[in-house]
Amino acid sequence: MQANQPEPNGGIVAASVAAGAGCAALGGLTVAAAASTEVADLLTLYAPSGPLTGKATVASIIYLIIWINLHFRLRDRELSLSRGFLLTMFLLAIGLIGTFPPVYQLFA
Repeated sequence: MQANQPEPNGGIVAASVAAGAGCAALGGLTVAAAASTEVADLLTLYAPSGPLTGKATVASIIYLIIWINLHFRLRDRELSLSRGFLLTMFLLAIGLIGTFPPVYQLFA
């Protein structure tokens, strides 16, 4: 790498966007569990806590899959941190909206 060339930051963007995608997945799973008893039953991994265990587990797995995939695709690239941040904030907003009780209770 030459001295005047910026250091690749794709790994940072990959981790940030994957975290946002995990949050969006949690929001989507929360809405899906509220909308469908079949989905809620499928997500119930531990009966006393209900579908929360499955929602958290599946969202974490989705985060890990996306992070690994994006990391290997983007690690050697120089990307716009501001665009990555905006995408992360958009995905985070989707996740927050999906886990907000007045929203997911609309689908119950």
